[in-house]
Amino acid sequence: MRKFSALLKGVTIASAFVAMSFSTYAQQPVKRVLLEQFTGAWCGWCTDGSVILQNILEKNPENVIAAVHHNGDGMVVTELDNAL
Repeated sequence: MRKFSALLKGVTIASAFVAMSFSTYAQQPVKRVLLEQFTGAWCGWCTDGSVILQNILEKNPENVIAAVHHNGDGMVVTELDNAL
């Protein structure tokens, strides 16, 4: 009976360790990339950059965060433009 009790304690401790390992692993942070595009409606090359940015987002929807900053056109955010 003692051997069974000791074995049961060992299995319980091992089960608790495995459960803690899985819960710790489940809380690992997800690494993401911030991709910034500085653009303007006046820029002839920026349309190509927007297409490339869209393709990257379609291929990596969970890992990429995109931000587009406009300068010198009607889509500019004045507060941000003055901060840069």
